[in-house]
Amino acid sequence: MTNLERLQLETKGIILLPTELSIYLAESGLTDTDGYDPQSNSNKRKIYSAALAILNSVANNPTHEELQRGRYFRFRFCRIASKPHRPVRTSNSHDVGIR
Repeated sequence: MTNLERLQLETKGIILLPTELSIYLAESGLTDTDGYDPQSNSNKRKIYSAALAILNSVANNPTHEELQRGRYFRFRFCRIASKPHRPVRTSNSHDVGIR
């Protein structure tokens, strides 16, 4: 198993081109074609560092759909927050069952 394949396992579900993954590996000090050594703590940390960089990148670049969904919820919240509040009804002697 290569470092590239190990990084793909770590970031399963996130679709990136192999060239993009290679850049993240290079930034973490690894080469994509080198063999992955599961016994090396240094190698594991570098793989995890590359995976964390990918997750940060994805989290900081929302998709168009996520932006639209955020705008919808902000719009709904603003409409709810801007509605005037109804006064709380207090009980009086005209209510049934209260004397």
